[in-house]
Amino acid sequence: MHHTGGSGWQITTDTSGPLMIALFVRDTAGLDGAGHPALSHAAPKIRHADHSHLTSDVGGLSALKTEWEAWWEQLLKAHPQTSPELSPPDFGEFGNSPALQRVLQAHFGSALTWARERRSEYVRLEAERVASGSDQLLGDMVDDRLLEVADGHGTSP
Repeated sequence: MHHTGGSGWQITTDTSGPLMIALFVRDTAGLDGAGHPALSHAAPKIRHADHSHLTSDVGGLSALKTEWEAWWEQLLKAHPQTSPELSPPDFGEFGNSPALQRVLQAHFGSALTWARERRSEYVRLEAERVASGSDQLLGDMVDDRLLEVADGHGTSP
């Protein structure tokens, strides 16, 4: 939500491809409880895969969780920019996160497909919200609250 410069506010929602890919990786790797604060599982549910064969010689599941959490934090801080960039197939920018790099290499195609499907759903739902007038309802609620706050500050107790 941001102020339009006049008397109104514009309420927008959006999705982030890199954040969606990170959620897919987290769930496919079974990193339950990863993220601060802890995040719920993605919907629709993502099938868990065993990654011990990919990560055992680079720290295993605990290293993968640590690397994923560092990536997630970096994505959140950089949003809406993407940092680091995702550059398949080798994901060289993840050279210092070898467990995560290997999981990205193994699942990037599936993660990208899943994220694109979620984005398509999101676009459809956003269009339905606009068509139904739900966005206007939210705007009206914000305007009403602003008037209440302004009236409260302009009068003495």
